[in-house]
Amino acid sequence: MTGGAVISRAGMAQAVPRTLSGVVRDSSGRPLEDAVIAINPNSGPRTTRADARGRFRFDRVDAGLYSLRVSWLGYAPLDTTVLVPREGLEITITLSRLPFQLDTLAIVARRRGIIGTAVRKSDHAALAGVDVEILGTRHRVKTAADGKFAFDVREGSYIVIGKRDRFETTVLLVPVPANDAVELVMAIDSATTKAQLIGNNRFQDLQMRRRRANVTSTAMVTRHELMASGNTSLDIALRYSPSFLHKALIWDMVECVYIDGMPKPSLRAKDIAADDVAMVEVYAGGGGMTREDREFFARNGTICGVGPVEDRFETGGRGVFRSFRPPKAGTVGVVYVWLKN
Repeated sequence: MTGGAVISRAGMAQAVPRTLSGVVRDSSGRPLEDAVIAINPNSGPRTTRADARGRFRFDRVDAGLYSLRVSWLGYAPLDTTVLVPREGLEITITLSRLPFQLDTLAIVARRRGIIGTAVRKSDHAALAGVDVEILGTRHRVKTAADGKFAFDVREGSYIVIGKRDRFETTVLLVPVPANDAVELVMAIDSATTKAQLIGNNRFQDLQMRRRRANVTSTAMVTRHELMASGNTSLDIALRYSPSFLHKALIWDMVECVYIDGMPKPSLRAKDIAADDVAMVEVYAGGGGMTREDREFFARNGTICGVGPVEDRFETGGRGVFRSFRPPKAGTVGVVYVWLKN
């Protein structure tokens, strides 16, 4: 159990045979809608999300001891074990809020969501014509002369992108507390160098991948989720992030890694410190890759999203050949890592 989270067993009168069910609340008793609950998170997890009343339910749960992980953005995650009897189990889970680290962002109570102003970085003058969107959603606006933009979104962690011709694409990671708004300034620099223009193309590729992606086999995980597990390697932080757990993706250490849009055949997620990461895109199989990149990785000895590798000795001692068993459905194959600036 971590972070002061609490789990208690409710009355057995509410339990249903072969069912693990319960409710997730915060320390004030407020139900935590969309909290992620995972059974056996490290080995082919079963996951679900709490409903508007904070309630969740797993059916067809055999009697026995299970690892349980409960997490949600802005709260200390719970790691514990539960013993499910044959007659089923009903539990109550209480999570403790973590303090938000908002850097230069300000929380304002006059409305809910994200409000902000796009400005030119050189002189902080309001900037019109900036396309501002929340990645992975339908929230998109173009700023007027005052540079203002606003999105009505609920509590969570969001990736806000601002772009305009001849300016450098800007990405902000924004945590939104419950029933409050976050006010921010998006300072956008002129794109004049070749590196800046290449960076713009990489972020455009990111947006295209997200729009093409199958929502059930991909996850976008921000720094705020990764840091809930402490300063650890990226593969471990991903395993415990709510956005990753909810998709029930399988980690088999056969991923191809990109760093800031560039393929890195020599790296695995375990080689990267989560503290260095701003956000991560995770795709099952070969999702998110071009044919050229897939061939580039293969030439450098990395094949993405395959099953376990088997080394077999040829008859007569003539050598060893490697074979790849078919991967399980939902095996992580491609990881795009975007580092902190």
